[in-house]
Amino acid sequence: MKYIRTKDGIVENTIITNKKMGDWAFLPFIQPVYESDIVEQADTIEELCDEFVAVVENGLHNLIGSELKYRLRNKENNAGILEYLKKLNTKIMGAIWTDDGLKYVAKINDNGELELLWKR
Repeated sequence: MKYIRTKDGIVENTIITNKKMGDWAFLPFIQPVYESDIVEQADTIEELCDEFVAVVENGLHNLIGSELKYRLRNKENNAGILEYLKKLNTKIMGAIWTDDGLKYVAKINDNGELELLWKR
């Protein structure tokens, strides 16, 4: 599995451990994910997103309907969708539900692929 979802976000290729943080002091740039924090694992970011949100230039945010969500997850005709959204000055964001509400974790780049907003 390439991506790991925790209650707070999605991370890519990291160390999974059950050891306490002090054991990792020699690796200051790597923050491991504890086994107990893992919600789900998958090969793609799309599989781990709860929602996809269309963010229009004027600041409106709209949840994407199930048919378009299905296409984004399965990469069906993404080129046409992305071209249409560019004309509307709209970005597509991948999001997950957290205790604090909906959190953006990824965005669709110019190649039509989801990329994480924050990397460890």
